[in-house]
Amino acid sequence: MAKPNETRINSIMYLSVLIVAILVLRLVLLQVFLWENHLAMAQRNMSRLVPIPAPRGMILDRNGEIIARNRYRYELALRTDPKKNWEETYNNLVEYFLSKDIWDEEQVEKNYDILARNRRYQDPVVIERDLDPKIMFELEENRWLYPHMEIIQRPIRYYEESTFFPQLMLGMLEGGAPRENSLEARWDEFLRGRDGYELWTVNVNNVPIGNEPIYIEPATPGNNVVLTIDADLQRYVQKVLTEAIEENKRRQLSRGQNPARHGAALVVDVRTGDILAVASYPEVDINDLHSTKLRDYFQELDNNYNKKFPVSAHQSTRYFEFPPFRASFGIGSTAKILSSIIALEEGIITPNQRYNDTGRYSPKDSPETVVSNHRNSVHGMVNLKESFQVSLNTYFVWMLDQLPGNIRERERLIRTYTDAFGLTLETGLTDVNDSIANQIGRLFDERDRGGGGPGNLDPSRFPLGAQAHINVSPLHMANLVSIVANKGYHYKPRLVKQIEDQQGNIIKKFEPEIYRTVPKDLVSDKTYEIMHEIMNAVTKYGPRTGTSASAFSGFPIEVAAKTGTSHVQSKGDHSWWVGFAPLDKPEIAVVVFIEHADMHGIVGPTARKIMDKYFGLIKE
Repeated sequence: MAKPNETRINSIMYLSVLIVAILVLRLVLLQVFLWENHLAMAQRNMSRLVPIPAPRGMILDRNGEIIARNRYRYELALRTDPKKNWEETYNNLVEYFLSKDIWDEEQVEKNYDILARNRRYQDPVVIERDLDPKIMFELEENRWLYPHMEIIQRPIRYYEESTFFPQLMLGMLEGGAPRENSLEARWDEFLRGRDGYELWTVNVNNVPIGNEPIYIEPATPGNNVVLTIDADLQRYVQKVLTEAIEENKRRQLSRGQNPARHGAALVVDVRTGDILAVASYPEVDINDLHSTKLRDYFQELDNNYNKKFPVSAHQSTRYFEFPPFRASFGIGSTAKILSSIIALEEGIITPNQRYNDTGRYSPKDSPETVVSNHRNSVHGMVNLKESFQVSLNTYFVWMLDQLPGNIRERERLIRTYTDAFGLTLETGLTDVNDSIANQIGRLFDERDRGGGGPGNLDPSRFPLGAQAHINVSPLHMANLVSIVANKGYHYKPRLVKQIEDQQGNIIKKFEPEIYRTVPKDLVSDKTYEIMHEIMNAVTKYGPRTGTSASAFSGFPIEVAAKTGTSHVQSKGDHSWWVGFAPLDKPEIAVVVFIEHADMHGIVGPTARKIMDKYFGLIKE
């Protein structure tokens, strides 16, 4: 029988052996089976991953001039892993930023809410953008107070000339994402690079040890997008458009009218579809105005305008909503281009057929309606060319009044031609955003009938713009002019020429593409030749003075053109100028639109200046 002391000693010995065995097994587990996990944990505790945001690719004009590049800014961010006391770091930062009068209590609460809601613990949360370098250095010097802080050097978009492009074509949001519907968003997959990182050894306070990271994964910059835009021409077109609208506003104010606010100008190479310039008014500073700031800025302008010039709600316009590819207005007398083509092809007139203009005409389907000419002028015996030259309303209403069939049949016939020339179909531009730029023009819309059914609109008034019931964008008009210039076809409009890497090697090139062709059995070459002749007459003096003769007096290159006014019930009619040049070998189509410019000779001189610039006729 064992003695009690021996039993106790044996128990202690067995227990000791068991403990030692457990420790040995634990060590084996740690050293043999779990060593990789613990090594990784130790490395994480002694290292810090610093992100290196990738710079976006540049946006270049067709000649290599930089339109958009990157500059760098410092951002303050926090990691919010709940297992670590990130709130202590935040409280220290709050104390610092309040002492510098950079944050207020509202900002403190807002930042905390953002941090507390974050569930992506592996990603730092940015709470201060565009950090002053002096502040950044002070924070880094005292990093032991802010162990969960990250200072990120981020490339941000910078536009060389911040009012260079119209609204929504370019621009980034404050968070670094491209603005919706912008060219930046459409080509983001090429412009966006791949982020890198640096791996640093740190002490217990998350402060880097040494002067060099232990590993660097470099960021890969995005590719460059080369536009069809000619930066020099673009700059000039934006300038002359702005000057024209400012002059128009001064004239309106002198007459006691509300000043108009919008306008656009396009220059398109009819041989390729390249958009060489696209300007709009008002200008927008896309470097400083982002997201809500942009909306707030325009809202303030609108409020001030509407207080000074009160108008009814349905008449008011807003600054913000005028991207040049999306804006849609009545076509006005520029519809006489297509009206002439319809009449010639349907055989209801001949080029030399005479019409006796008495200054007034009533369509056969609405005899109570009286159409008159500008300033009630009377022109006597006229043919197509003479009528087109002076934009004679009575002649063109009479002309389409000769179309056979009832109103619905004539509407259907007109729609055949508007579709063929793209006025009531998509523009074809997909380089910005399909739903915005590639929009559909509108003609004889059922909504305009007011429930009255067919016949509410008189097709004979189509040459006058169908009382603004045909609405198109400036790009639709550029397409129409291009088709007439090219005698039946036009190239797909495009803003992007090619994609290049950072070394200038071409990754993807976009060749000109014929987008729309008008069948020759619908419109013949002879009709196009007649159209070239009568559109050229618009820029000429003679027995009758063309509506754009004064603007192009002395111009050494033959130009084909048409002016137009779109009737508006208040504030003056909208003004159009559309045309192409040279007449014999067309190169460019030009469209100028100015809101409420009436017939005061603004759009024509603006188009002349644009052509002067393109053809190198300006003496520097």
